[in-house]
Amino acid sequence: VMGFILLPKKLDDVGFYPSSWDRELLLDADETARRVIRAIRKGVYWPPNSNPPQYTDYSAICQDNTFEQFVCDSSGEEAMPW
Repeated sequence: VMGFILLPKKLDDVGFYPSSWDRELLLDADETARRVIRAIRKGVYWPPNSNPPQYTDYSAICQDNTFEQFVCDSSGEEAMPW
């Protein structure tokens, strides 16, 4: 059985939580990881998403709420945000 172990602050809540992932989903995840790795090895990081999802946990590193965002154009040069 595949799953994860939850390690919360409260020791009484520590436990194993089985997943509901099936074989098809895991195979799809493996292929997605392979595709991403191939793209990274080729240096393909393009095109950027001009409307990224708003994740509050990651907003700071994704520059979601910054005054100016800096991105690189397709040549790798930094593009001005305006």
